[in-house]
Amino acid sequence: MPNSQLTYLKKSIAYVFNRYVLNKAYLIGHCPEYGLSLKFKTQDGGGRAIYKKGIYEYEISELLLRNLKLGEGDVVLDVGANIGWYSLMMSRFEHAGINIHCFDPDPDN
Repeated sequence: MPNSQLTYLKKSIAYVFNRYVLNKAYLIGHCPEYGLSLKFKTQDGGGRAIYKKGIYEYEISELLLRNLKLGEGDVVLDVGANIGWYSLMMSRFEHAGINIHCFDPDPDN
């Protein structure tokens, strides 16, 4: 079994154990490729993908990072932010002096 499949299997088992045996309401997903971590509700599909795979919507994320040009004073609105993946992605531009505002109707998000 290739290493990535083995890692995915281990993370899947850890997820099930944490959610259903330990009854954890939240977990932390890590994306080493982008140096990001985020807390998510265990029932959230996007958070689960980040937890198991270390990435979420890779193609869209790469498209944004490669093509979005933000500069000082720009404002980013992430409306319906859910777990905040794209807000975190945009935070990579914070050194450029941008402001990020994310909103989601679910207070747990």
